[in-house]
Parts: sequence; structure tokens; C-alpha cells
Amino acid sequence: MSAAGESKAVDLCGFELGVIPAELWAEDYLEAISLQSNGLETMPLELETMSSVQDLNLSENRIKDMPVEICNYDSLAFLDLSYNHIRLLPEQFGQLITLTHLNVSNNHLIALPESLMKLANIQTLHFNYNFLRSIQSLVEMTALTTLSAVGNRIASLDASDAERTPQLKELFVAHNDILMPPPWLTDRRVLDYIDLPLGDVQVLEEPNTLKERSKEIVRRWIPGVRMDLANLNLEELTSDVYSKSEMQGLYAPGNILNKISSKVGLLIDLSEVSFIHNKLEQLPSSFGTLQNLAVCMLDHNRFRDVPTCLFKLAALTKLTLSFNKIAGKLDAGIGTYQKLKTLWLHFNRLSSLCEELGKVHSLTELRAGDNQLTELPRNM
Repeated sequence: MSAAGESKAVDLCGFELGVIPAELWAEDYLEAISLQSNGLETMPLELETMSSVQDLNLSENRIKDMPVEICNYDSLAFLDLSYNHIRLLPEQFGQLITLTHLNVSNNHLIALPESLMKLANIQTLHFNYNFLRSIQSLVEMTALTTLSAVGNRIASLDASDAERTPQLKELFVAHNDILMPPPWLTDRRVLDYIDLPLGDVQVLEEPNTLKERSKEIVRRWIPGVRMDLANLNLEELTSDVYSKSEMQGLYAPGNILNKISSKVGLLIDLSEVSFIHNKLEQLPSSFGTLQNLAVCMLDHNRFRDVPTCLFKLAALTKLTLSFNKIAGKLDAGIGTYQKLKTLWLHFNRLSSLCEELGKVHSLTELRAGDNQLTELPRNM
């Protein structure tokens, strides 16, 4: 365990040990422990004394119960309990006040403890594919930016009070039983990203009012502020939008855009763009000239392949194309990126990922679930 002593971390992922070596527990100063995929049926009792741990990964085991003693950790920030058989989290969970990232996806949970919903430092909370029927109020989770509850049995979002949590920016609740999404989902003052189709959600304003408001937004726009044209029922962006050459952020999600003008190439300072929830099938070639573009969000459109102009955007760090119709093999052009950190391709029709994707060494987050993939590239 000398290596662990040097790095304050130990990774025993995928060894199927069943029993953890006794030497590990002598390293009581460890800050990060990964015991992923070891066939553990119970959480090792020795973990109770490892109070210095900040990052604990116990995912992909067979754990049924989480010992209450873990809740005594006073430094734990990252906890991954996904892909186990956990049915209940202890009410003492609220004692983990330093926790910032929690993943309890793919377990057998039917509810979350009320004390968990009061953890003010939680930034990301994932409880996908459990058996939850509702999301409790998020109001006291004042640091929460991302909530993912895909694949549960949630029928309503009303109890979540998500519209009263201004720091929440991303909400993933697809594959639940939500029949009537609340109108506030269309208000991007509440959310930047929602993975539900919003076509049937009632728009809060009349068409004429929306048209006038869009003109007023463009007229009053000042440099240094993103232009927010979300949920205005726009079929196209006006020429006035493309005249704002100093614009750095353009947000137009939740409209009915079916094309982007070639004039978009005039927005040379653009660094972030969101066209989520529109009807786009392609992008103009001039889009590839936006060399300052770092964030490009194109989820919930009608793309059948990745627009080749995107491969010319060398500054991209985040590219999202989930919930489109991209089919076949991922274009090899994806391998040109040198700065890309986040790539979302989930909920498409991809049959394979290209080997070139493994050359994107900067990539830290890849979402490619719910496609037709059978394996990952060998070099990944």
C-alpha cells in the first residue's frame, strides 16, 4: 500500500475481491477510496473508522444496507453508491454536511430521507432508475445545480419546488410517469436544461406578446450579457440578432427554429450557444467559423448526423446532442477535438462509436446511453 501512502488514494476497481485486503485499513489517512466492482455484499465495517475520506466509490457491488456509521464522516464530498441493491438510506444521512456530489442511481430506493434534502452543499444529485414516486422539496439544497431522476415512477414535479431553486440549472426526469409537465419548465429563468419534450407544455404568454417581447430583448441587449430568447415561439432568429457582433452568449431553447442563418458566422465573439428543444436538422457551414465557441448545446432537435461544421470548432469544451436522431457510426471527425471535456450523445440511434473518439484525451464526461451500442472503442 505504499503507493496509496504517496497519493492519499487507492483504486481497487474491478478486482472482484469479495474481501478487501487488511493492508488497506492501515492507511487511515486515505482521502479517496474506490472499491467499485468487487462483489461486496456489505459495506466493509472498517470503513467506519476512515473518517478522513473525501471521495468514496462503492458502485457496482451487491450492497443492500448502508451502515449508519458512514454518516459520521466529516470530510466526505463525493459518494457513489450506484448499481447496488440499496433499498433505504439512513435518516442520519443529513449529517454528511460536507457532501457535494451523490450518486445513488440504479438501486431499489422508494424514497429519499428528508434529512438528505436539507444538505446545503450538494451540487449534483443522481438517483436514476430507482422506484421513487416523487421528488421532495429542493428549496433547502441551496447549492444544487444538477438533479437527475431518470427512470423512476415520478408522476408530478409539483412537490419539488424546483421553480423556487434558482441555482438549479439542469433537470433530468425522462422516463417517468409525468403526464402534465408544469408550465414553469418553459421558463429559462428557472432552468437551462430539461430533458423532457416541451412541445405540449402550455406557453405562459400569447403569441403576439411573445413576438413583441423578443423584439424588446434584442433592442435592449447590451454587450457582456447573454441574449436570452428562450421559449418565445420563434420560427427563426431575426437579422437584428446576427448584427450583434459583440455577443458572447446566445440562448434560444424552447422555440420552433428549423434553421439557423448563415449570418451566424458574423457573431465572431460567440462562446456559448443553446438551441435546445427546437426543430433543427442542420447547421450552416458558417457555424464552423465560430472559433471562440466553447459550449454548444443542440439537444432535442432533429439532427440525423453530427453536423460536420462542428468539427472545425477547436475551442469546444462542451458539445451536447442528446435526444436527436443521429444514427449509424459516430463520425470520425469527433477525434479532431483537443479541448472537449463533455460530450452528450444519449438517446440517439448510434450503432457504434468511432475509434477516433478515444483520441480525445481531454474528454472527462461521455453520455452515450440509450443508443444501439454494443461496445466501446478498444482504445477507450
